[in-house]
Amino acid sequence: MSARLVKAAIINDWNTRLTDTISNSLQFFGLVSTASLNPGQLQAPGVLVVDRVDTAGGLTPEKREYISFGSISGCTIYDITRGVAGSTAAGHTIGSMIEDVPSVTHWGDLLDWFAVEHLTDGTHNVFSHVRQITVTGISGASGIRGDFVFVPGANVSIYAASGASGYSRVVISAPTATPGGLPPFTVNGYLSTATNVTPPILVENILTMKSVSVVLKAPASGASLILDVNKNGTSIWTTQADRVRIAGGGTYASTASLAVTSLVPGDVLTLDIDNGTGDTLTCLLET
Repeated sequence: MSARLVKAAIINDWNTRLTDTISNSLQFFGLVSTASLNPGQLQAPGVLVVDRVDTAGGLTPEKREYISFGSISGCTIYDITRGVAGSTAAGHTIGSMIEDVPSVTHWGDLLDWFAVEHLTDGTHNVFSHVRQITVTGISGASGIRGDFVFVPGANVSIYAASGASGYSRVVISAPTATPGGLPPFTVNGYLSTATNVTPPILVENILTMKSVSVVLKAPASGASLILDVNKNGTSIWTTQADRVRIAGGGTYASTASLAVTSLVPGDVLTLDIDNGTGDTLTCLLET
C-alpha cells in the first residue's frame, strides 16, 4: 500500500464500458460517456475494477482486474497501474464493464495515509513532525520581552535566546511523540528538590538516547535548577557535573553529554530534581 488518499466517484454505483479492446499492458483507457454516467464523475487518484461482471450482470471472476489511475482527461484515464490488490493484468474487450466499487486498495491506502500523522490509538502525531523552528535575525530591540511563553496542554515551548551581534532568535520546540519513542517527563506546578517527581516511564523498544532538554514556565530560582534522569534507579550521568541544569533566572537547557544512552524494553526511567526550584517543567528525552 502507499500513503495516499484514494478517492471514490462522486456518485454511488458508478459504472460504464470500455471504448476499445485493450491489452494486458495498456497504460491508458478510454471510457464511454453517457448523460447519467460519465468520466467526469470520477476523482483521481482512484481505483476501478474491469470485468467484475458482464453486461448482463453475471459475475466473471476469471476476467476480473483491479486497476489504479492517477489522472483523468476527458473520457480517458491515465497513470494506470495494472493488476492491483492481488488481481492479474489481463486483456479486456470493447464494451467490458468498468466500475468504481470499494476495494482493499481504497481501504489500505487510507489506513497508510492516516498513519502518517497518527498513533495506533488514533491520537494525532503532529509533534513527530514539528521538532524545532528557529527564526533568526530578530533584533533584540524590536519588542521581544522576557524569555519564555508556555502553551498549556500542548507541551510546546516558545522562548527567545540571545544570539551573536546583538540579535535574538525565537525558538518553538515540542516533545517527540513518535511511535516507539519516549514521552516527555512533565510536572505541572511548583518544583522543589525531590526524587521521582513524575510517574516513571517504561521503555517498550530498543532505543538510544541522544539528548535531554528541559523547559520551565517560570525562571529557575537560586544558582541553578539541576535535574537527574535515572535508568533503573541509577543516574544516566556517570559524571554528576554533566547533569542537565538550568541557570538561575533561565528557562531552558539541553545537553547531549550522556554517559548512558542505550535502552531496552523493560528499562524504567525516573526524574529527580537535585537542586533549585521553578514552575511547570517539561523534560524531553530525545531518541
